[in-house]
Amino acid sequence: MRLTINQYAYFDSLVFSLNQPSGAHMRQNHVYLVDTYHFVVETEVRWDMPSSTPDSASRRRTAVRSLAADVGGLAASRPAPTGRAPTAPAPPVAAEHGRTAWLADLGVLGVAVVWGSTYVAMQWSGRFISVPAFLFLRFAMGASTIVVLAPRAWRGLTRQEMSIGALFGCLLFGILYLETLGVRHTLASNAGFLISLSVILVPLIERTFLRARIARVTYPLTLVSLAGCALLTLDRGFTVRGGDLIILGAALIRAVQIVLFSSQSKGRDISLLRVTGVELWVVACGGLLVSLFRPGRSVHEATHLPGEAWLVIAYLGVAGTAFAFLTQLYAARASSPTRVGLMMSTEPFFAAVFAVVLLSENLGPTQLTGGGLVLLSAYLGRWADARRLASRPESPAAAPVPPEGATRRGPLRRSYGTDPRT
Repeated sequence: MRLTINQYAYFDSLVFSLNQPSGAHMRQNHVYLVDTYHFVVETEVRWDMPSSTPDSASRRRTAVRSLAADVGGLAASRPAPTGRAPTAPAPPVAAEHGRTAWLADLGVLGVAVVWGSTYVAMQWSGRFISVPAFLFLRFAMGASTIVVLAPRAWRGLTRQEMSIGALFGCLLFGILYLETLGVRHTLASNAGFLISLSVILVPLIERTFLRARIARVTYPLTLVSLAGCALLTLDRGFTVRGGDLIILGAALIRAVQIVLFSSQSKGRDISLLRVTGVELWVVACGGLLVSLFRPGRSVHEATHLPGEAWLVIAYLGVAGTAFAFLTQLYAARASSPTRVGLMMSTEPFFAAVFAVVLLSENLGPTQLTGGGLVLLSAYLGRWADARRLASRPESPAAAPVPPEGATRRGPLRRSYGTDPRT
């Protein structure tokens, strides 16, 4: 018999058929279509079954599924039969996906490490520079780096992308202003744990204002996270640090921003790269405008910054902003939102590690227990939300295949928002 293999360059996706469309079997992963390869392999796979058997076609299809990997490798390595034009070898799809996903996970873990260190850096920078001047320098450096690294991505910027980026850039400025101010009046480890509460707040806001269905486990996880907050914020008795309250305000605004971005951008053809780039420039301009209210102090701070402070700000702008943003875009193409979210859930852990090592913060059993509860609730919240989204009929796994010619090289387009700290 003759086995025809239509192999499409999806990650980990193959289409097999036995000379008739009804026998086709497809394992699809929703990734952009790259190219098409067609191979014909004759007399390489044989089945000892009479053709008159009623279920022979079904058994043959099952055999094709079980031999998918072997036949794919055979088609990629064996030359074309005599009399047929040679065909290009198939790319090692599964192996490529494994390497790409591994690199994506490693990059996202690196982002979590970098963002964990930013709380220490933001607290330390408070000795030399005000919050608005700090935001201007950091995000001007970060946005400029992205423009230099991806200049072509800005072509085709639309008014819709400008308006969405400007609106949510203002919200992002408020989030980062509170976050930067709050971390200067509390422990850096506390800030890392408390800001992750936005993971729990997002589904609660969706349920309250959008009447969206949420996972039932969200409610007990909310109680667990509140208990963790209480253990974190109660400092030697029943006093609460003012910085902790400011960080909680930043987490609340962040959750609102994520919900609004998701609802406002749904169904719109927008470039995530360009929208977030506009947001970064809005944050930089916001810091500059607020700094102009005290021009004398701002100029004095900028001209008298020590060299190590410039290095810290450059680190936050390049690594904590540009690198983090571009890495997440790469991971969004090569990995899954669930994997990215779970890897990013380790950020509070790294924040605590850097706070203890670099700032000599002393985390007692109470703070460790509270931080663990907050981290656990955020982790389980991401997992529960990922399961809820995967069960929807319109989930990415069930999405239609993009038409041929849509490549992964173009600007990433999404209908949901970015992490505000990019």
